[in-house]
Amino acid sequence: MTATACLALCLTTLVNGRVQTDYYHAYREAQRSGKMLVIDFGTGFDFNTVDAKKLDGFVLCRVPVDYTIKTEGKQTRLIDAPAFDCLQKQSGIVVVDLQEKTHFGETVSVLPQRYSAAGYVDALFDLPVGSITQRTLTWAFRVHQERPACVQGVADLTLMQHADRQSTVQAQSNSMFHSSNFPGSFEIVAQSGSGGGNLADVAIELVNTWRGSAPHWGAATTAWSSYGVDMQTNGGSWFATGVFR
Repeated sequence: MTATACLALCLTTLVNGRVQTDYYHAYREAQRSGKMLVIDFGTGFDFNTVDAKKLDGFVLCRVPVDYTIKTEGKQTRLIDAPAFDCLQKQSGIVVVDLQEKTHFGETVSVLPQRYSAAGYVDALFDLPVGSITQRTLTWAFRVHQERPACVQGVADLTLMQHADRQSTVQAQSNSMFHSSNFPGSFEIVAQSGSGGGNLADVAIELVNTWRGSAPHWGAATTAWSSYGVDMQTNGGSWFATGVFR
C-alpha cells in the first residue's frame, strides 16, 4: 500500500469513526465540548466528502428516520420532536447549536433529503452564528450557481437584527416594502408564496426572486464587507430582507 493510499484510508477511518449512532451520546459530547451537533436522519450522506478541517467544530450523528428515544417512559421517534419540525418528518440533515449562547439548543440549519449532495451539505459547515432562518437564507445564497458575493463578508449582528425586524414587519402586514431607515448601504426585499414549503426550498426561491431583478441582484453580487439576511412568514407567505454595508 502506498503512503498516499494509507493516508486516505486513515482519513476515511477517522471521519467514519467520528459519526455517532447514539443520539444522547452525540448530544452530550457536543454539549460537553461546546460544538455544533449535526444529525443525519437517514440520508446516508458521506461526510468523508467534507474537508476534515471543517468538521472540527461539529459532532456528527447518523440515525434512521424511525430512530426512537425514551421520553417520559415511552418510546417516541426523535424526528417527531418539536425541535425537528423543520424536517417535516422526512429524511434530511439538521444542525443543532450547542456552541453559541444566543441560539443554544436550537435547530439552526435544515436540509431535506433532496439537498443531501456534497455542495449543499458542505456549505452547512461554514455558516455564521444565527437563527435557522438567517442561516438557511445565507446557505441559499452560497449554494446558488452564480455564487453571489453579498454573503461572503462578516455576518453583522446589527444588520442581522434589522433583517429580522424588517422581514417580520413585512410578514405582519402581508406586504413587501423597504424600511424607511436601515443600517448599511443597501437593502433588498423579496416575497415568496411558498407558505408551507420547507425552509431550504423557500430560501432558494427567495434568492431566485432576487435573481430576477437587476437592481436587487446587483446588490447581491457585490462583495460587501458585512451583511445581514433573514426571512419570516405569516403562515401564508414568506418575506425576506437583505441589508449590506
